[in-house]
Amino acid sequence: YIPSPPKDAFIGIVKPALISAEMRELNAKLHRDNPFYGIMGERHVETVLKLAKNLKTKNILDYGCGKGLLGRGIPWQIAEYDPAIPGKEELPKPADLVCCFDVLEHVEPDKLEFVLDDLRRCIRQVGFFVINTGPAQKVLSDGRNTHLIQENAEWWRTKLSKFFQVGKIIQVGPELHVVVGPKIGKAKQGKISVAKVAMQEAMA
Repeated sequence: YIPSPPKDAFIGIVKPALISAEMRELNAKLHRDNPFYGIMGERHVETVLKLAKNLKTKNILDYGCGKGLLGRGIPWQIAEYDPAIPGKEELPKPADLVCCFDVLEHVEPDKLEFVLDDLRRCIRQVGFFVINTGPAQKVLSDGRNTHLIQENAEWWRTKLSKFFQVGKIIQVGPELHVVVGPKIGKAKQGKISVAKVAMQEAMA
C-alpha cells in the first residue's frame, strides 16, 4: 500500500542543467577578458526589426544575449538571457520572437538537447537562429575552441527538427540562418512563412 501524498504536497520537478558550472565560469571569464566576445547580435538588428514588424510584435527575447548589442539596436526594451552574464542568468519567459545568435555552437554537446528543449519552451511564434558551422577564432582558457559543436547544415536540420518546425535554413558562408516555429498547427506554420520572407528580404 502506497499512501497518497497530502493535497497540499508539492511535487518538485528537477530540470536538467543547460550549462555546467565549469562551462558557465569559462564563458563568464571570456566575457570579462575579451571585449569582442558575445557581440554578434548587432549584426542582425535590421532582420530582427523586419521579423518583428511582420509578426506585429515587440515581444522579443535575445536567448544567449552576450554583451547585449542586439538589445541596444532595438528601439524598445527586449528580454535578455545569458547564463554567463550576471543579472541575465535567470531562465526567461516565453516570447513571440526568440533570437539565438552565435549561441548553439557554443553549447556543450551533452547539453544541446536540453537547450533546444528550453528554446522550444520559449518560442511562442518564431525563432531566428544563427549558427556557425566552423571553428571560432577564440579559445576558452582550458584551450578548447569556443565552438564546441562544429556540424553542417544537414546535421543541424536533423537536430532542430526534433524540437521545431524548421521553416528555412540559409547558408551564409560558415553560418546557418534558420527560421523555426513550434510544431503545432497550420496557423503557426503561416507565421513561419511570414518570418521567412522577412528574413530573405533583409538578407537580399
